[in-house]
Amino acid sequence: MDNIKLLGTFLLGATAGAMAAYLTAPQSGEKTRKQLTKETNKMKKSLEKNVDKRIDDLKSTYNKTVDGLIKTGKEKLETAKDAVSMN
Repeated sequence: MDNIKLLGTFLLGATAGAMAAYLTAPQSGEKTRKQLTKETNKMKKSLEKNVDKRIDDLKSTYNKTVDGLIKTGKEKLETAKDAVSMN
């Protein structure tokens, strides 16, 4: 979770910096708005890509953990069956 907070803080700072730069630049309001929209969309796509990757990583970790637990459970069950059949 700390990485997600760090990424969010970084993106927020980058967005604020970009907005401040565009708003103080000597150009027309229409051009500034177009640039802000373009940069915002670029940051949005980047964030979506990072979030999708993180979700895929979490799904993979979850699936590996569940598979490991199932395997361990089956092994324990077989060990218990063997112990019962020996008696």
